[in-house]
Amino acid sequence: MDQGAKFLITWGNVLRDGLQLVVINLSQHDNAQVIFESLNDRGTPLLPSDLIKNLLFQLAESYGHDPETLYNLYWQPLESKAWKSEIRQGRLNRSRLDAFFAHYLTMRLGKEILAPALFTQFRTFTATLSRERIPDLMSEIKRFSSIYENLTESKGESSDETLFLSRLSVLDTTVITPVLLFLFDSYPSHERSSALQLLESWLVRRMVSRLTSKNYNRMMLELLHLLKRQTEPPTTTIREYLLNQSAESGFWPTDEAVQDVLLTQPIYRQLTRARIRLVLGGCNRALAPTEESATSDLAIEYLLAPNLRDAPDEILDTLGNLTLLPKKLGATASTASWEKRRSLILETTPSGVNQLLPLDFGPQQILQRSVRLADSFCKEWPHPLSIPVPVSVPASRPTPTDRTRITLPAPPQVDIASHVNEVFGSMPIGTVLTSVQIASLPSAFFGLGQLRADHVESGLRLLPGYLNIIERNPLTIEKIYVAALVKESQPPDPAIKRKHYTETIQILLSQGLLQPDDELVYREPKKNLVHRARVRHDGAIFAGGREFSSVSAALTHSVGRSANGWEWTVVRTNLTLSDMRIQAQAPKFSS
Repeated sequence: MDQGAKFLITWGNVLRDGLQLVVINLSQHDNAQVIFESLNDRGTPLLPSDLIKNLLFQLAESYGHDPETLYNLYWQPLESKAWKSEIRQGRLNRSRLDAFFAHYLTMRLGKEILAPALFTQFRTFTATLSRERIPDLMSEIKRFSSIYENLTESKGESSDETLFLSRLSVLDTTVITPVLLFLFDSYPSHERSSALQLLESWLVRRMVSRLTSKNYNRMMLELLHLLKRQTEPPTTTIREYLLNQSAESGFWPTDEAVQDVLLTQPIYRQLTRARIRLVLGGCNRALAPTEESATSDLAIEYLLAPNLRDAPDEILDTLGNLTLLPKKLGATASTASWEKRRSLILETTPSGVNQLLPLDFGPQQILQRSVRLADSFCKEWPHPLSIPVPVSVPASRPTPTDRTRITLPAPPQVDIASHVNEVFGSMPIGTVLTSVQIASLPSAFFGLGQLRADHVESGLRLLPGYLNIIERNPLTIEKIYVAALVKESQPPDPAIKRKHYTETIQILLSQGLLQPDDELVYREPKKNLVHRARVRHDGAIFAGGREFSSVSAALTHSVGRSANGWEWTVVRTNLTLSDMRIQAQAPKFSS
């Protein structure tokens, strides 16, 4: 007997001897859904989504609709294995369909729906449904379930949307889902694109800063209510709502706050590998926007290996020492010398986060690379108030006597500012260029020979805040910090650890806690070193012959490693800047 015949005989025996059927004959007036619930009362517990299904079809049948027609039109896609599979939400596992109904009801009702109350809330929601609304509701459920499926499977209508959804899965936050259901249902892709970018920036910046997510539920419900009431584009509503958050549980970290984290914190030990890959992938995309941004097949590697004692421990785990490499290359490069490692990296992945690797690599180069990557991070996930700081640059040279030199009108000043920004963008801190050198370098705005030094000198009226004029004749500019600053009115330095501070050096000056020309010191007893700096009247810090817009940048430059600038001590008061910041937050009582 062949194998096929044996199989058929076995199945015949199973069907004849093992299969038991229970047949219930229903009369015209019997309710199949109620009978099903009664029979299952002591059997396998029904999921909330099972109860919701039974309720909907019970209502449909009671109103005279054909359940089979409604099932085939609207519910059948929800019977697949994918919808029955379990997904994790917080500390709990629940079926994908249950999770969808919780998010759907939250979006529809505007309040948080907890798992134990899901069916009860849905039953209340449908209590007043009319006959005509039953098919409409089932159609709506089908529409939103399709949106939810695309959200959870990272299927966007554009490449940017797909990237947003894949990054959202790495952030592992689902509280934003009701807002996304509303946005994806209410607006076309081109109208919601910038709104999604704002949400992503807010989430990623808070993730990197290791800020709490405990209040996200309340915030997303508030935002949902605002979006439903507004007639203006969602981008405006989302931007204004997030910018108005000032508490630790919701504020939007500014560029300086994020830069301080990326320059000083050991993110290799603080973030999951998936989140580090997200950060490096975003930096890579900002530095090489035309290249493929997929990083899932790349490994996170050190540039300077921990077993090489060329750098202090606290700097090895910072952003500047991390990169993305093909997995096979990572194993080979990890034990090689820097010269060999650099050569291997540039042969295989020469662009993005791996471009411009220096011939020597040590603590100072790690810091410079951290600055560059922090800048690219702020470009990939921009803050709405990140703007260049306007600086007046009066002409310092007399009008040229040789009028034949001026044969063309000066280019628009905004193009000159953009050219200067691009020229300095990829260069390390400390780079010094004259107007002649700036004019001679090509950019996306000017090719070789299209710009002259006098154009730069007379046409530049807006200087990015990370650059500093150190000489005016000839015009000489130095890169002093990361190319991203914010409006002076925004709090630039929240304390990233646990407490959110809104105090800046300018505020400490305005309150009289600091005074212009106050001397700052930072001591390193083991090295027998004392570093000094001074506070300018405008809040800038002058240290080591340079001017800095951030206390951390000033101290980092002084000590040659990543450092928290709020540890400077004010000589006049013998208090640290951190102590003064706490004083500034103390309640003020009138006499």
